[in-house]
Amino acid sequence: MAAKVPVNLRVVADRENLPALPALAKLAVERGWLDQPESRFKPQIGRNYELFGCASRQGRDQLFDRLAQWTEYVALSGMHPELRRFHQPRLHGMCHLAETGEWPPATFDSCPAAKKEWAFAPDGGVYGFTATVGHRAPQLGTCAPTIDLNEDVIANWRTGRFSPSQPAKPAPWQPCAAEDAERSPWIARERCWRPIAVP
Repeated sequence: MAAKVPVNLRVVADRENLPALPALAKLAVERGWLDQPESRFKPQIGRNYELFGCASRQGRDQLFDRLAQWTEYVALSGMHPELRRFHQPRLHGMCHLAETGEWPPATFDSCPAAKKEWAFAPDGGVYGFTATVGHRAPQLGTCAPTIDLNEDVIANWRTGRFSPSQPAKPAPWQPCAAEDAERSPWIARERCWRPIAVP
């Protein structure tokens, strides 16, 4: 904060850790983080949807679907008002619709990886987004003990380009590269729900 670096604090929530959110929100209030403009400090809450399959110690019953997550969050924020300051869900454009009476603009490239989202792991790894943290295939480099970024891989994530061996095919849906990166050298992109423009 003192260095004026924008901070996007993303909490990956599940049934086990959601009850701990009030303590984090209280810390953010006490430190003055929530007094910062959203351009400087932006807390987010995402789901632990296990892109790569469930962790060995966590069962599927510990994961939220979207409706259950926000239902429990609203109930929890009723008991802990600081949560209302900590994060207000946008509900995939529904808040924009409620506030303006208009649908939000279409998103043709909604993948934030290596564009507006980066994730830094405790082991020093750098990743494009939180769901890929800890998985070697989509790792973009390291931030510790030395800064070493793979600019070629980062360029692929930023442009959504396919490898020469897997030429792009026009389609209305272009999937997330993270799952395919586990199975192939670069992106085959067949299994993601995110719509993006295809050249």
